[in-house]
Amino acid sequence: MVDGRQTDAFGLKKGMKISATKVVEVPQTVIDQERRVTGTMPPAPPAPPADAPILVAEEKAPEVAAAEPAPADLPKTGSLLPLVGLLGLLSAGASFGIRAFRRA
Repeated sequence: MVDGRQTDAFGLKKGMKISATKVVEVPQTVIDQERRVTGTMPPAPPAPPADAPILVAEEKAPEVAAAEPAPADLPKTGSLLPLVGLLGLLSAGASFGIRAFRRA
């Protein structure tokens, strides 16, 4: 508080009378609680009759097709043309930058 008005530290000047409030944070202790519940399990399902058929499913592994062997020589798919274009673009940008710097 400066002269009864609330202000920030940038509003302070030499010779001003101020009052301040100190704010202290107190750590809180949090306690976890453990709860135990008792009860009974539901009854087990009835057993199937002895003379009834039981369905059994088997899973077969999928057949894997024979992979073709890799060719000895890979085809040439890339070229240096994009690299040459990038170097040309960088050179043009550098020349425009130097020209603008020399004019200023």
